Amino acid sequence: MKTLNKMMLRAGLAAMAFGMTGSAHAAVVTRTYNFLANGFTPTFVSDLNPAPISSVTGSFTVTFDDQVATTNTASGLTVNNLSISVDSPLIFSYFPGNQFYSSTIQFGGSEAGISSMFATSNDFSLGFNNADSNTPTFLISSYTRAGQRDFNIFTAAWATTSGSVTTGISAGVPEPATWAMMIAGFGLVGAGMRRRKVTPALA
Repeated sequence: MKTLNKMMLRAGLAAMAFGMTGSAHAAVVTRTYNFLANGFTPTFVSDLNPAPISSVTGSFTVTFDDQVATTNTASGLTVNNLSISVDSPLIFSYFPGNQFYSSTIQFGGSEAGISSMFATSNDFSLGFNNADSNTPTFLISSYTRAGQRDFNIFTAAWATTSGSVTTGISAGVPEPATWAMMIAGFGLVGAGMRRRKVTPALA
């Protein structure tokens, strides 16, 4: 009986340890990104210089699997604030890193997709690298304003590579299989402790 109890306790503790380790490496994460983009200039030779909006600030929170590419989605996205108006719903894309490239997030209006913009509307986009680290790297930001054209002929847009991004990263969310392993571990430990036979001490 002692051998059985010890086996149950060991199995339970092992399952709990495995579950806790798995939760620490869970892929689903929540991150809040705060950004500043400034120094916007026309994307073409333009009479619309200086830019109508000199800087853009914002903050958004995303919950997603950082091991899987996510493209043009609003699922898991919460926009906390954005200082520029956008005509279409905001979306984001995420691309995991590998041995050649760092992870990337793109954020902006959905009217033309995350990687392009309609110059005839109010649109905005932001891109940065090292998205899965504590130190993301600002890459590029651009915007358009409805009705504004270069020399009244060409559609106008402004862009910048100057800016900053900061992030707060929360702990990973355990997956269902991890929760199941941890619960099973607690159950085995409890069963093992209940089955222990207590021998009263002799006087």
